Amino acid sequence: MKKEVHAQRNIALLYCSFGLGLRAKEMASHRIRHVLNVDGELLDEINLDGSMTKGSKQRHAYLSNELNR
Repeated sequence: MKKEVHAQRNIALLYCSFGLGLRAKEMASHRIRHVLNVDGELLDEINLDGSMTKGSKQRHAYLSNELNR
């Protein structure tokens, strides 16, 4: 069985969508630097600035232990 090239990315997007409640626009706006620190570890929270959100309001998404695996 051939493994999909972006399987890990797709799983991470599903977790972000359902686990964090992020909208498609919010997920598409993120870059690696928004979710990982310089050591490559997940941040505890993701900052969503106004350009990323519906209604142009800043908000934060907090990574849960489930997403940190």
